[in-house]
Amino acid sequence: MIKSIRIKNFLTIKDIELNFDEHFNAIVGESGSGKSLILKAINEIFSSKNDTEMIGNFADSSTISIDFEADLSKYGFLQKVFKIEKIIKKSKSQLLLNNRTLSNKTAQTIKNEIVNIVSQDYRFELFEKDKFLEVLDLFVDTTVIEDYKSAFEKFNETKKAIHELEHEIKNIENSHPEILLELIEKVNPKENEYDELIEKRKQIKQDLAIKDFISQLNNLLYEGQNNIFDAIVSSFKKINALESKKIQSISNALDKILNELIAIKPLFEQNTDDEISIDNIEKRLFELENLQRKFAKSLNEIIAEKKHLKGLIEKKDTLKEQITKQKIELENLEVDLLKAAENLSAQRKQQAQKFILGIKKNMRDLMLEDADFDIVFNTIDFTQNGQDKIILLFSANKDLPKKELQKIASGGEKSRFILALFEYIGQKNKNTLIFDEIEEGTGGKTLEAIAIKLKKLSLENQLICITHSSEIQKVADKVFTIQKSFKNSNTVSYLCQG
Repeated sequence: MIKSIRIKNFLTIKDIELNFDEHFNAIVGESGSGKSLILKAINEIFSSKNDTEMIGNFADSSTISIDFEADLSKYGFLQKVFKIEKIIKKSKSQLLLNNRTLSNKTAQTIKNEIVNIVSQDYRFELFEKDKFLEVLDLFVDTTVIEDYKSAFEKFNETKKAIHELEHEIKNIENSHPEILLELIEKVNPKENEYDELIEKRKQIKQDLAIKDFISQLNNLLYEGQNNIFDAIVSSFKKINALESKKIQSISNALDKILNELIAIKPLFEQNTDDEISIDNIEKRLFELENLQRKFAKSLNEIIAEKKHLKGLIEKKDTLKEQITKQKIELENLEVDLLKAAENLSAQRKQQAQKFILGIKKNMRDLMLEDADFDIVFNTIDFTQNGQDKIILLFSANKDLPKKELQKIASGGEKSRFILALFEYIGQKNKNTLIFDEIEEGTGGKTLEAIAIKLKKLSLENQLICITHSSEIQKVADKVFTIQKSFKNSNTVSYLCQG
C-alpha cells in the first residue's frame, strides 16, 4: 500500500505531497492541470532511464519519493515499511530504498509487489509476458508451483553442469593433446638426453681424431706405399741372402723390429662402429632439436609437457564419463520436470475456467453484456514459469469471433476487463491499483457501474484513480484536486485540497 508520495521539481510540479487513504483515492483536475504527472512520477521512479527532461524549472534536480508498506521478504528485505526515492540529475540519477542505494533492476522487480498501473498512456502491464500467468498462479496451490520451480532449478543446474563439462572438454580438444602427445612419443625423448648426446658426440669426435692418427701410423708402418714393414722385410731378406757375419747383428736387429711390428699390428686394426655411432647421434640430435623447435621448449620441459598432455587426455576421458552420467540424470530430471509442469498446467487450466466465468459475469455488470472471453493455453519449452503460454481472447460482440485481447480490444474495453479481473482477484491482490481515466469514453449506466465496481474493489484494495468523473469522485474516500497557475514566468501545478 502506498502511504504517501512527494514530488519536487518534476516538470510543472514544484512541490506536492499526497497522503493517500488505504482504500479509495481520486485525483481530479482540469485537463492539463498536471494530475497525470502524479502517475508519470510513480512510473518514473521505477524506470531504468535517467530522463533529465523531467527536471522542472525550479531547481537543478528532481526528487520523487514514495512511502509504502509491502512484503518484500523474498527479495531479502525484512522490513514492512519502506521509502523509495529517486533523485534525477542532469549528470546521473540516484535511486534509494530506505536510504540505501537500489539498482534499477531490483526497483523494476519490486514494482510488481507495490503497484499495478492501468492506463492508456502507459503499457497495460497485465498483458506483458507472463504477467497474467502470475495472476492465475495466485489461485494455484503453492506446493504445485514450488514443486515445479524446484524441478526446473534441478533440471537447469544439471543442464548447466553438462554445458560446463562440454565446454571444458572443448577447451582440452582445442589444445590437441593427442596430436602433440603423438609427436613427443614418436621422438620419445629422455631426460637430459640432449646434453648427454652432445657430450658423447664430443667424445666420439676425439676418438675419431685418434683413430685418424692411428690410421696414418698404420699406413706408414704397414699399409701405405713404401711402408716401413715391407721395407724392413725386403731389407731383411737381402741381408740374409748375403750370408755375411759382418751384418749378422743388423739382421738380428731387423728381426727383432719385425717381430715387434708383427706383435703390435693388431693394435692398428680399426672398425667403423664409431662412424656409424656418430651418424646415429647426429640423426638423433636433429630429431630432438626439431622437436624443441616445434614446442619452443627445452627437452626436459617437453618431457614434463608429455606428462601434462597425458593428464589432459585422462581428464577428458573422465569428463566424458561424467557427462554420460549427467545426461542420464538429466533425462530422469526431465521426466520429473515434465510431470511437475503438467500438474501446474492442469491446475492453471482448472482455475482458468473459473476465471472465465467470473470475469464474464463482472464484465456484464460493466455493460459488456455481449462480450466473450477465453483463455487459450499453448505449450512451450520449459521456462521458470512452466510450459504454458497464455493468450487472452476477447470479443465485444456476440457475432464477432474472439481474437487476441491485446490487439482487438479498445482502451476502454481493456480497462473494464482489468477492472472485472481485479474484482475477481479480490484480496489475493496486495498491490495498489492505479487507474488513469478508466471511465474515458463511457457515461450513464456504464459509468455508474464502473463507479460501483471501483468502490467495491476499494474495500479490499487500495485504489488511486485519476479521473474527470464526478461519479467516481463521489464514491472516493479521499479526493485530491490538482490545479495549475502561471507565476514568475513558470507554469506551476499544485495541490488545491485533499
